[in-house]
Amino acid sequence: MDDILASVGFPHNGTDEFARLFMQIQQEGEIITTSDGIYYFWAIPTEVDWDIEIWLKSGHDGKTTSIAPHFNGATSGVLELQAALRRPEGQHYDGGFRFDYFRFMERRAWVLKTPLVFDCPNYDCYADITVPYKLDVQLCGVGARLDCYEDEADYRARSNSPPYTEEDGLEFLMAADYIHDGELNLETMSPITYITGRVDETQIVTNPVTGCDFIWSVIELGNFGLIDVVAPPEGLRGFMHEGVIVKGTVLLSGRILGEPEEKDAQQAEPETMQAE
Repeated sequence: MDDILASVGFPHNGTDEFARLFMQIQQEGEIITTSDGIYYFWAIPTEVDWDIEIWLKSGHDGKTTSIAPHFNGATSGVLELQAALRRPEGQHYDGGFRFDYFRFMERRAWVLKTPLVFDCPNYDCYADITVPYKLDVQLCGVGARLDCYEDEADYRARSNSPPYTEEDGLEFLMAADYIHDGELNLETMSPITYITGRVDETQIVTNPVTGCDFIWSVIELGNFGLIDVVAPPEGLRGFMHEGVIVKGTVLLSGRILGEPEEKDAQQAEPETMQAE
């Protein structure tokens, strides 16, 4: 997904522009030093009271570099992290965490376990967490490519998706590598995630640094709850507004908030993602 920077209003059209962005992040960003490298953290306020975040990492070896955008939006919830994934082979991100989402299939009276992975833009700050561990996480889908459907009839007619029931709902999210060679993969590694949900809130946001627009939305995903999603204008097919159904692909980014919970809180049931 080569449009993740454009999803927060930083389009890049060549090596020179990309290099200028790197230099600007280093000049404007807060410096956070870890055992593996140096993060440059640039937080940019927007008119919707939520910050654009850009995380640039330079490894101490002088060779490894990563850049990750995030939109620190309106939703968060407690997730139980099941595995820490340090730059898995074949994946572009610096590191991430796997957690389990349990979708309640009411009509069938069973629960579908679905492992998901989020890219953690400051992974090294939490790499020593002993999993499983419950932490408050703000999730955002970045680099979104979404098809928009006016209503359920439009969705059924054009999405080529299997029928769904009123009880189970159409909301859905699944890691891109959840199904591998026709089998369920419970050790997913990819933060690329397929989603289907309903738009709870949406707005065009202007990046104050570049003057470029991007689309911010809060998507309702059934019993999973709400997550923020950001997309470049060209990442949408159809008209995005409150109430429409969207289906497509995001890179799931997650910012761990605050310090680990106390031991008693660790035993609590996982929360759904909620708006603040």
